[in-house]
Amino acid sequence: MTPALFRRMLGGVWQSNKVLLLDHYGVGFPVDTLRTMWMRHFDLMAATRLAVKPGAIELLDTLDEIRLPRAIATSSSLGTVRHHLVSRV
Repeated sequence: MTPALFRRMLGGVWQSNKVLLLDHYGVGFPVDTLRTMWMRHFDLMAATRLAVKPGAIELLDTLDEIRLPRAIATSSSLGTVRHHLVSRV
């Protein structure tokens, strides 16, 4: 995996990333096996090492206090977002 290929995949949907990987490595590349292993590794990192950016919780708390509607844009799954936000309240 080159840094350039990885950057192209960031924030992308799986079907687009799958095409990028197959274009880069060839049609025989075990892309679905890679995804399974990648997600297993990411889930472990999300559960043990990933952290909310400094100030994010305080910002959300302030927005709650002033009742300002807001949204979070992320390529993370709902489960990952809930893990990082709900478990820290």
